[in-house]
Amino acid sequence: MHARIFLLRRDAYVHIIVHMNPMHHIRTSVLKISQKAMAEITGRDQATVSRWERGELEPSRDDMERVRNFARSLKRRWDDKLFFEAPPEVDGIAPPRRRPRRAPAEARAS
Repeated sequence: MHARIFLLRRDAYVHIIVHMNPMHHIRTSVLKISQKAMAEITGRDQATVSRWERGELEPSRDDMERVRNFARSLKRRWDDKLFFEAPPEVDGIAPPRRRPRRAPAEARAS
């Protein structure tokens, strides 16, 4: 996943835009299955599915066909564009609050 963080002034909200890997999007949002289940569908091991999702490996055409056929067997909406384009996820979150700085122990003692 690729993230862009926009830093704003103190106490402002920040938006993090995460571009999800297409295979991760298919597995989590379309099929809603685990990496282990995806591995069983494609005939690969879970580590290979993890590498696809991190962008370290690309699935073969046969792997993509197995995923497509599985999605269609579940009557899921399918478009082959999913293999190449994953929609970005946008979350608005508040920045972490900073604790006020405390004076050193020597200064507090006096």
